[in-house]
Amino acid sequence: MGDKEARVGRELSLAQQYAAVGVASFPLFWLAGAGSAVFWVIGASFFVIMLHAGLYRTQEELEGFDIELDAVETV
Repeated sequence: MGDKEARVGRELSLAQQYAAVGVASFPLFWLAGAGSAVFWVIGASFFVIMLHAGLYRTQEELEGFDIELDAVETV
């Protein structure tokens, strides 16, 4: 499949094709009330990603680490 498509005697670049699809689908998006669904998906994705990031532990984190402290003398 090429990057260019010929319609109505004119070649459209890939960016122009994407723009046309976006413009054509926006009214359907608006009429269906999909805006709230998009925000629910974004919110749920953020929640799942943060939950995973909070619970996931790497092998280095599980092994722990040693801290060596140097004595500090005060005058």
